[in-house]
Amino acid sequence: MIVVSFVGIALNAGLVFDRGWDPIAKRLTAGCLVALTTIVFVYSPLGRRSGAHINPAISLAFFYLKKLERNEFLGYVTAQFLGAALGISIAALLWGTTLRAPSIRFAATTPGQLGSFAALAAEACISFLLMTIVLRSNATARLAPFTGIFVGIFSALSITLVSPISGSSTNPARTFGSDIFAMTWQSYWVYLIGPTVGMVTAAAVFRASGARARCAKLVHDDNPCAFALCDYRRRKGKVPKWDGVSHADVVRAMEEYDRLGPREFFSKHGFAPTTTYGLVWDGRIYPPKAILGAAYEFATGRQLHSGDFEGGKAGAVRVLEKLGFSVQKKRR
Repeated sequence: MIVVSFVGIALNAGLVFDRGWDPIAKRLTAGCLVALTTIVFVYSPLGRRSGAHINPAISLAFFYLKKLERNEFLGYVTAQFLGAALGISIAALLWGTTLRAPSIRFAATTPGQLGSFAALAAEACISFLLMTIVLRSNATARLAPFTGIFVGIFSALSITLVSPISGSSTNPARTFGSDIFAMTWQSYWVYLIGPTVGMVTAAAVFRASGARARCAKLVHDDNPCAFALCDYRRRKGKVPKWDGVSHADVVRAMEEYDRLGPREFFSKHGFAPTTTYGLVWDGRIYPPKAILGAAYEFATGRQLHSGDFEGGKAGAVRVLEKLGFSVQKKRR
């Protein structure tokens, strides 16, 4: 992570040289180059292995969602800040006086003419959108493989459109590295608070919607996952086969739910209430994932846990509908 972070920051610093271009063209070019760098890293062997975390605000959001353990989070954040400092140091050695020019100032991000609070709002907004893209894309099976591309495209757009307001950092470590040499610490609070608030808020909204993050990796594939709290890692080799579950088993699970009540039922079978779908039966609404999990236990004698299978349309909903049940999306 230290190596990747310093390479990213060094590239960002080196690619904003002032060559007299039109400001919009220059921002668009820089944005596209940063997007390309991001996409290449996310899909590189190192990016796939590490989860492509080069932003402490993103790591904090995944820590909030309980997808990073404390030691993993602290390790990543330390590497990100050290990598940023090392990266800009290498860039200073490579490009010397060019980076010291007033128009570049070590690629420092500083508030524009609208002031610090406008920059703070801009950083919070684009960081919120960036984290939302990451979480929603990863939560959608058909979109998950393209998360890195979406992040790259969004980065290019935000640099092109938002740079005049805030510099479009979205990354406290990236701004930290530049500020070491540019000595623009008076506005660093903007780039510490804005991205952090924006991304953690996006994570809170995501969780409140009933969605669930499966892993802290930006793109999860068949490569080994180092994250202890990765759902896919915990599920590996334990994906249940539903052939043995019958209509009668599901009915039995619903009857037990009625007899025990929600709290005791969830405690017994190790599930939680659902907020997205409802299993409709005999005028009542039941939590589909918990009911299917209990039905599987009745049919096979083996208890499942929440991380062993999905509860959405591609998981429990599909299985229950095949068994002849009606599952409806809840109204917000």
